[in-house]
Amino acid sequence: MKKNYYLFMIMAFFTANVIHAQFVCPELLGNQTTTTTIHFKINAGTCASYNQNIFVTYQGVGITFTKSTCNGTNLQYVSTGGSLSDPDDFIVSFPNNGTCQYVNGTLVTLSDDEVSFNDKVSVYPNPLLKGDLITVKFKSNLSAKFEIYNVAGKLVSNDLLSNQNSKEISTNNLTNGIYLLKISTDEASTTRKIVIMK
Repeated sequence: MKKNYYLFMIMAFFTANVIHAQFVCPELLGNQTTTTTIHFKINAGTCASYNQNIFVTYQGVGITFTKSTCNGTNLQYVSTGGSLSDPDDFIVSFPNNGTCQYVNGTLVTLSDDEVSFNDKVSVYPNPLLKGDLITVKFKSNLSAKFEIYNVAGKLVSNDLLSNQNSKEISTNNLTNGIYLLKISTDEASTTRKIVIMK
């Protein structure tokens, strides 16, 4: 019994550390990145720490990239369709982990406003199991733009919020699947993965 207790304590310790581990944006290997292939250098975590699919945006155009190879500290994603107009300037959304911005091939730290904004947004129900509405709720009134992209990076729906603290977004024209919801204000933006399983 004592052995099981110690085993339980060790497992609980490691599980707690994994759950509370903070996502770290990877460095961009600019000299190897092209308009259809993105190369990262992993500075924290392992290959398994990074999503199979990521969503990349540049000047309002969104493209889904899928993990192609990962060995040691080198991580490569390839486009599932479309290409970046500039392989050095873009924003990457790692679903359920975070958003990373690269300018001139260098990782840019998010401003306090963007981090604060991300903490002030709730999206529910997620996954959407019944009905056609997803609610986006903010901690205060604001104006925002909502864009929903499918996994191929195509804009499939958009909506606006004007000086309110919540918005119900209709998904009645969307089929079951995984989508990315981009929420933008004049000061900041965030992207959330949403799952529709009606």
